[in-house]
Formats: sequence, structure tokens, C-alpha cells
Amino acid sequence: MQNKWKGLKESDAVVDIPGVGVYSMDTVSAMNQWNVGMKTLKLAQKALTWVHTIEFTLPMPTKFRVTMQADLPSKI
Repeated sequence: MQNKWKGLKESDAVVDIPGVGVYSMDTVSAMNQWNVGMKTLKLAQKALTWVHTIEFTLPMPTKFRVTMQADLPSKI
């Protein structure tokens, strides 16, 4: 049989930041997920800003043209 660790489980550990507070690993994990989500949101906002700068009325070669699907947004 494999030896079991006799110390603390990860869920029992905490992070102590002097002058700020003591945080459980669940809280630290939630903070990390929030930060990842915020970075993703900022990238999405940056992409939307970029899309709005595209001039869609410029002439386009016919080999790059596609037919417009008006119902596409409802399928997303």
C-alpha cells in the first residue's frame, strides 16, 4: 500500500498575506479564476474594438466574398 500523507490537506492550508489577510485555498483559487476571466473579458473587448475599426465598404475581390447569413447571430 502507498503511504498516506499525514499533514494538512490542500483544503486545510491557508495563505497569510501580512497587512492584507488570511485566505483559504478556495478563496485563492476563486481569485485566480476571476483574474483569468477579467483578462479574457479585456481581450474580447479589445477584439470588439478592433472589429469596429474595419471598413466593410471597401471593394473586395469576388473570390473572398461569401453570402450573408442573416440568421447567424441567432445560431450562436
